[in-house]
Amino acid sequence: MLAAVAVAMTGTAGAASAAPLPVVQSPAQGIITTGIGYWTIWSAPIRVRTGPRGAVLISSPGGDACDRGAAGHYVRFDYTSVSTGRSGSVTVRPCPGPFSGQLEAAIFPGAGRLIGTIHILSDGGPWQVPGVASAAVG
Repeated sequence: MLAAVAVAMTGTAGAASAAPLPVVQSPAQGIITTGIGYWTIWSAPIRVRTGPRGAVLISSPGGDACDRGAAGHYVRFDYTSVSTGRSGSVTVRPCPGPFSGQLEAAIFPGAGRLIGTIHILSDGGPWQVPGVASAAVG
């Protein structure tokens, strides 16, 4: 499946130090809830930027969804570097506050095309559709 994503998604990106990288993506979609009868639809994209010493920093800012229930959820990005073969998974929280977990996480995939899937992690059931993303890492 990841190979199909790499073929289907093309984009250009130049890597500068501590700069945002363009991400071609279809964000994860989900229904989140903060209680009985209160639910909302949430689109969870990822953001990718260069970091120090070859790191790539991944985040998924929740924005106004933090006021609608996203604060208690997490976003996971499962990735593979097409160029280096390195792969892994990173989980971030979308909203600031008194929650455990990091808002931004560092990965080290090496230079080349990075592809992966985006997942909303929730204890409320399987009410999410994974997303896909691709970025060029310099």
